This record gives sequence, structure tokens and C-alpha cells, in this order.
Amino acid sequence: MGFLRRGRGVLAAALMTAALGASVARADDPTPAEVELAKKILVSVGLKASMDQIVPAMAGQLQAQISRLHPEQLKPLHETLVALMPEFQQGGESVFNDTARTLANRLNEAELKQTLDYFDSPA
Repeated sequence: MGFLRRGRGVLAAALMTAALGASVARADDPTPAEVELAKKILVSVGLKASMDQIVPAMAGQLQAQISRLHPEQLKPLHETLVALMPEFQQGGESVFNDTARTLANRLNEAELKQTLDYFDSPA
């Protein structure tokens, strides 16, 4: 089952790359409904979850390195990272929204619905 999930993730990444790279952006802005569909696709393929894990993982790695090199700086570093986390999360949300808008700008509503149906299917 894990293999199938990973396979779908790889397929999703390939399809997103193809959709974003090969298609031509349309002249008009995507509708709010199209942007919402694009967000649902990004959640369905696991991109949102992956993005949400990046900053905490990087913060953990930084703390681990600092604890080995400069253990006396660990407490102030931790306090700083905790204080900055809301800003990092807000930036991640902005990147997610920009990615959804870009996807919605490349595919029309019917294509977005078909894509979402595919990734939400049980296969």
C-alpha cells in the first residue's frame, strides 16, 4: 500500500510539473472556484502536508547542529525559533496560495475537476 501511495505522489509531481511547465498561462485571472479546486488538488497530492513539515524539520536540524557546536546557544536559539515560527508558517501559506493560483491559471475548471477526481479516487 505504501508503494502505491509513493507511486501516486511521484505521478502527482510529474503531472504538476507538466501542467505548470508545458501549458500556457491564460490571459484572464483564475476564478476563486478554480483556485479552491487547485488548493484541493495540492492537498490531495500531499504538497500541503510536505510544505507544513519543511520549516519545523529545518528548525530541528538547526537546533541539533547548534547543540553539538555551541550548546550554550541552544536555549536562545530555541526561543528565537519559537518566536519566528508564526512568520515562517505565514510565509508557507503564501507560497501554497501562490502555487494554487499558478496551477489554477494553467488549467481550466473542467481540467481542475478531472485532476482532483483522479487524485481523490481510491485507485
